[in-house]
Amino acid sequence: TATVVMTPNADSTKAITFSFQVLAAAAPVIREIYPKSGSADGGSSVKLSVANLLSVSAVADVAVTFADVEATVTKLNCVAAASGSAGKSDCTLFANTPTVTTFGASNVVVTPQGSTADAVTGTFTYFKPCAYASFCPQGSTVDQQRLQLSPPKSATCSVKYCMRCPNTEPSISYLYP
Repeated sequence: TATVVMTPNADSTKAITFSFQVLAAAAPVIREIYPKSGSADGGSSVKLSVANLLSVSAVADVAVTFADVEATVTKLNCVAAASGSAGKSDCTLFANTPTVTTFGASNVVVTPQGSTADAVTGTFTYFKPCAYASFCPQGSTVDQQRLQLSPPKSATCSVKYCMRCPNTEPSISYLYP
């Protein structure tokens, strides 16, 4: 609480006194991370919803790291902060996860305008990717395009990422007499 005394023309008999409370600006916070996990191979598009970011209006205004490795921010949409804090924005951004060598829970850090004092942290879990080259059945190949367009959401291997190679020569398996 602050008290202000105004004295016109140095006449203390006409002084006006009033008090007001100074509120701290709302701190930035990550409200949503989706999905919450991805392969350590990277490349997953992750949606981050962050409230009360300071001075953010373009992709270049924000940096994102996963497990201390810089991510690529691909899209950003900000509106004036619902908290009413001047100069702050509520933002939804999309970032592509980088390749990492660690597995398990890691920090996701969103830093506006390079200001580490205003950085906000959340959690993203990296899982060890499936070794599809050895997992896919014999005669199949790994569907790299599907892996990129629809990355796995867990460490469990799935045959949907394996595709059969078409035979290049017809074969006759049985002849009728």
